[in-house]
Amino acid sequence: MSIRNTTRISTYHPIRGAHPAYMIDHINALMAPISLWPLMEDSGTRKDMRAENHLTDNNTVTGNPGPSVNIPLASQFTAANSEYLSLANNAFIDSATGTFSHWGFFYIDTLASVRVKNLGLAFKGAVDSVEWVLWQWQGDDRIRFAVTTDGVWSTRTDAVGPVLSASTWYFIRWGWDNEANTTNIQVDRGAVASATFTGNIFDNNEVLSWGRSPDTLDYIGARMAGQGRANRAITSQEHTWLYNGGSGRSASHLGWAA
Repeated sequence: MSIRNTTRISTYHPIRGAHPAYMIDHINALMAPISLWPLMEDSGTRKDMRAENHLTDNNTVTGNPGPSVNIPLASQFTAANSEYLSLANNAFIDSATGTFSHWGFFYIDTLASVRVKNLGLAFKGAVDSVEWVLWQWQGDDRIRFAVTTDGVWSTRTDAVGPVLSASTWYFIRWGWDNEANTTNIQVDRGAVASATFTGNIFDNNEVLSWGRSPDTLDYIGARMAGQGRANRAITSQEHTWLYNGGSGRSASHLGWAA
């Protein structure tokens, strides 16, 4: 399934399904600056609906059913094949420039009883050059959003979210609010977990990746879908709308045609 850019949302757009009228303004606000990756291709490059930040398919990330009829297909990562998606560094994804938010649906295939490493869902950086990592610690299976000021993993600051289970779809939003001096992570419509973070996130020229750890030694078996990034904070109302009770939003909901 491919996504093509057609008509942008203007003052009014007939979004399917009931929603508060004020969300039209919030949806318009989401349109700039933003990248949206539905991840609904069976293989190959994953298209950015909103910009030109298309994701490179490494080692053939395939497709599998998504979380809902709104997002019927997800990218399937197979750990044994070292599969991951990546985006070369550019000004838009440079975390050191200020506030940003990421979000998307995640489905972890298996939580092994003994893991050599922790599960890295998404990250920007490399070994000793880490900007941020969305990861799940094997010690307690809690999802975490980690950032660094110096690129060194051992000096990271973690915002610690809830325990995640295998074979379950979750909507996760994570990011940095440099005005509030916090890093934040929220799963579904649960409580926002925050950590105090002052200073700036480490600035590197590394790729943005989904599906592997920063040391490139470990890969994850998982499905991912409906990913996005905005260089601003996402409001609670926007989070609720994007989550949509676990169904997410289709391309037409977001004002684009599939």
